[in-house]
Amino acid sequence: MANEPELTRVKCWVEHSALELGLLLQHFQRPPATLPTAGKKKKPLDLYSLAAVWEENIASDIEALVLSAAGSPAHPDPMGKVTNQQLFKSMSMSQISLAASLKAMLLLYRVPALSFPLNSSPPYAAELPLLDSIVGWLTKQSADLKKLLNLNNLTPNPPPKPHQFANVNSALNSWERTLTKMAQDLAYVMSQHPRHLIHPLKGVALRPGAEP
Repeated sequence: MANEPELTRVKCWVEHSALELGLLLQHFQRPPATLPTAGKKKKPLDLYSLAAVWEENIASDIEALVLSAAGSPAHPDPMGKVTNQQLFKSMSMSQISLAASLKAMLLLYRVPALSFPLNSSPPYAAELPLLDSIVGWLTKQSADLKKLLNLNNLTPNPPPKPHQFANVNSALNSWERTLTKMAQDLAYVMSQHPRHLIHPLKGVALRPGAEP
């Protein structure tokens, strides 16, 4: 479908955020979670749909952090009738914003953040392996986020039910809107709390040897 360059960038940022969320979870709980997989081989539309559904589930859990901070969750409008490339471009911008907020949270707890991923270049992996990897990393992100919420007496949403979108563009529209929402919601959470007042994680003891 000629989306391999865009999917490579998306996969790079999804993996990066999943690894950093894992670092945050390791700071409060050991051992780290294992990496799930997307399961048996599926068609491209199946995997685009799975990615969009898992991302929406993660966004719903981040919304719990917004509500715990007495905020109003974001509700961005869909982009509408735009090309896949336009959607991918917007998704990349939101992923960069999410990564920045997550790095800020890691730094608040003095957990070393990862370097920003380098720009990808050809040759790219094929579409199906890229999508399968993205879904696997999103599944890991969701599992780790739910554990963080449970550690802090917040109730995560149940895992999502599969949903098949009509076409790839519809799935990307949903995925893009969800990433925009997540970027705004996580930025709000970080804007509300200096280190000693982060509500979702307050009361969780620092790792021995860490500075107060």
